[in-house]
Amino acid sequence: MAEFRDEIGQLRLKGAGASSERWMLVVGIVLVVGGVALGIMGAIQTINAGDSPADQRAFTASGVLLGIVLTVAGAALFLRYSLARYLRFWLIRLVYENRVETDRIVDAIERGSGLKDDPGTGSADAAAGRAQNPLG
Repeated sequence: MAEFRDEIGQLRLKGAGASSERWMLVVGIVLVVGGVALGIMGAIQTINAGDSPADQRAFTASGVLLGIVLTVAGAALFLRYSLARYLRFWLIRLVYENRVETDRIVDAIERGSGLKDDPGTGSADAAAGRAQNPLG
């Protein structure tokens, strides 16, 4: 695992900062909540506007439609950054599991070819992978 972290560090990739990602998640949640509140408030104002069609259209345009737009924009921000976090975790986990599996295959090939006599002398990463992998 330490070797994997070192290799990732050597790549010097510029990734998304955790604080900016959290900030955008919070902005998405605030927009959704604000949009729903604005939509409800606009709907109540439209109902209480009386018989004036001009007032009803104004309250509908300013409250309900703007509320819907803010809700959709907030939901899009929230989904985008939530999925980005999940997919980044999934990709790192997939790479790690593939490395562990490759170490296990190399260890098996070395034992099968007679390069290793003792199956317990595998690399530390392969042993750690066997200990952590419940399927293996």
